[in-house]
Amino acid sequence: MSVAGTLTSAPFTSFSQFTLANTEISASRNPLPVTLTSFSATQKATRVHLRWATATEKDNSYFDVQRSIDGRNFETIERVPGQQQSTQATSYNSFDSSIPAITGPIYYRLCQVDEDNTKNYSSVVTVQYRSSEISIYPNPACSQLAIELPNKGKVTYSITDALGQVMVSGELLNSGILNLQDVPDGIYYIKLKTDGSSVIRRFVKRQ
Repeated sequence: MSVAGTLTSAPFTSFSQFTLANTEISASRNPLPVTLTSFSATQKATRVHLRWATATEKDNSYFDVQRSIDGRNFETIERVPGQQQSTQATSYNSFDSSIPAITGPIYYRLCQVDEDNTKNYSSVVTVQYRSSEISIYPNPACSQLAIELPNKGKVTYSITDALGQVMVSGELLNSGILNLQDVPDGIYYIKLKTDGSSVIRRFVKRQ
């Protein structure tokens, strides 16, 4: 069996996440890879600061910064131009300021795109994000609805239907889970009051 072309790569290290080069008949046309030496995500107040660095770049058009809430489905939140050709270390920064009001893991990865539209993906990094807002989940809810506060304290709640009828009400300390088993399927509004704020959130109850 004959093989047309060659495949070369830089030496693998624990940080080298972009390492594959294109397959070409002529080895002289086989570009060096874009070598990613670091990639991190850190929460800064209500934003996530993403930082990465490359050792070398060849034909690197841009990076798509991608985010996922479930670790499977990713969306592009920013496009950062690459250096195209570089043999020097390059550092990049990006800030995610459009994060949903959630508390829990958020997943990030980089999609590196060459000038010929070849795509390479970094490994996934995770940040344990803590929202500065009151959060409720899941939505839609089935039999339970979780309430999480950004800070410790007491919260009073009331759930009303579209006509304003109170279905459930009570008080929680810090965070908790509400039982919705006796609440019919439909669209509801939950009002949450703490010492410093009051919010109303819409959610759907369905089996």
